[in-house]
Amino acid sequence: MAFKKQTQVYRKEENVLSNEEIKEFEKELEPFMLKETELFNGRKITGFELYLHNKGLFRFSPQYPSGAVVMANAEAYREARDKYSAIQSLRYGREQAELKEKERLQTLAI
Repeated sequence: MAFKKQTQVYRKEENVLSNEEIKEFEKELEPFMLKETELFNGRKITGFELYLHNKGLFRFSPQYPSGAVVMANAEAYREARDKYSAIQSLRYGREQAELKEKERLQTLAI
């Protein structure tokens, strides 16, 4: 048991997020994920970009080819990006686990 606690502390220092942090961020992000918005230049932005814009971490500008500029609070932007990346990894892992389970059930059925 002590080994797991040490491992968790070690991971915390390496910026690995806990499941609670990821779930909390996922709930906060959920309303934005279903939205897709078109910008002035015809570029479509994702729900995550819209979330960043509403939090003041991302600004859209016609001066730049991509239509987006990261604002001054780079640390908060990185933190949000890391959480989003963790959510994407979890979702991918869940999808892969579901596919493996389906394959396993199909092979058992044969």
